[in-house]
Amino acid sequence: MNNLILIDLETTGTDPDFHEIIEIGGIKIKNMNPVDEFCTFVNPKRKLSPEIVDITGIRDDDLKNAPEKEEAIDNFKNFIGDTPLLAHNMDFDRSFIEKEGIKGPFLDSLDLSCMLFPIEKKHTQEYLLKKICGVSYEAHRALEDAKNLFTLYKRLLDRAKKMDERVKKEIRNALKRTDWEFKEIFSFDSSEDDYLTEKAEKAKFCPKNLPENAEGIPMAHLMSWLFYTETGNLSEISYWVRRKYESFFKRVSIKKCKGKCNYFNNNGRLF
Repeated sequence: MNNLILIDLETTGTDPDFHEIIEIGGIKIKNMNPVDEFCTFVNPKRKLSPEIVDITGIRDDDLKNAPEKEEAIDNFKNFIGDTPLLAHNMDFDRSFIEKEGIKGPFLDSLDLSCMLFPIEKKHTQEYLLKKICGVSYEAHRALEDAKNLFTLYKRLLDRAKKMDERVKKEIRNALKRTDWEFKEIFSFDSSEDDYLTEKAEKAKFCPKNLPENAEGIPMAHLMSWLFYTETGNLSEISYWVRRKYESFFKRVSIKKCKGKCNYFNNNGRLF
């Protein structure tokens, strides 16, 4: 997904039924190069709470001459056209802009970060930028956050590109029944996977010849081994894989992982 618009919103609160957008930021990228920017304040027709002023640094004086919501949204629609939109924790941004008639497609870098860095303790944009990108910043301004999201997104794509081919093959097989837009980044070659039994052709994630030390195996590969099936859904915990690497998996929430797989089965999203 190299042609996207990365977006971020600032709002008066978290509930789209009661709160309003106060700033919209966007970065248009083509072939993974930024080609245009969009940023506007939005007049919410109400005073900002001290908490929002403290979080965003936006003040009532910044908004008094800003476009009202209808004008700002129309300008934003003209900017995005039919280009897919990417945000980190898109559910939040989508809840505000979808009710204004913006239809997407909507993509979420949070899905990718949970999948590519499953052992991280948090997946907020601020945490990931600092932990995996080496970028510290004071967030909560729309355009700046969109620019920082571009930095994070490039890091996530780089991570996917460098994954073991066997891992990408398993991920692609798991995703082939879904319409998840990000599945195309997990391309793989046709080389044989020595970790898989013949049974794996019908029931994925059944490894053999497992290395003695789990520390040398890519985390995403280990995570995929935790789940196996006869039907194509990721559903049951692989007891014998978990037991072999019991000490290693003590650091991983198995219950949480199984819950995510059930969510994938029911909703078509892996993480």
